This record gives sequence, structure tokens and C-alpha cells, in this order.
Amino acid sequence: MPCAGCRANRITATGSKALLPTANPSPIQQSAYSLEACAAAWIGMKLKRKLAWDAVTEMFVGDDAANALRGRKACKPEYDFELVLQRAGIV
Repeated sequence: MPCAGCRANRITATGSKALLPTANPSPIQQSAYSLEACAAAWIGMKLKRKLAWDAVTEMFVGDDAANALRGRKACKPEYDFELVLQRAGIV
């Protein structure tokens, strides 16, 4: 059980404007870039070699094996992001 001071600090923090979505310290795009870097590093470790990443095209430069690991087919149609967007009429 947290102490009374800790509880009071949590209540104060939850009531502050610092936690509102408009004051998010980590924007979605920044999070996406961080995730890309982690995924690229994981693919490099899996293939046991250095890779060159093109951030503009979001692909590995001249490496078909690494690019094949960037994504995979959805295991069920309801998990297929593109298909869900098409069915919703968004794409």
C-alpha cells in the first residue's frame, strides 16, 4: 500500500493539466520513429549483419531479405489493417 504522501502526489498529478493529451511529451510520430529504429535493429540482429535504413522510403537499402522481415501477412482477416480500412470505406 502506498504511503499517504505518495497517494496525495498521485491525486495531484492526475488532476494536473500536464497529463492531458495536448501536453503529451511523446507525440505519436516520435514514438513511431522510435519503434522503427527498434524494429530495424531487431532485423539486423536476426540477420547478423549491418543494414542501411532509408527513412524516406521506410525500407532497407538493397536488402530483400531484410525488407521481407518488415511485415507479415495477418494471421486472420480481422487482423489485416488494410482490409479493415477498406471495409470501413476509409481507403
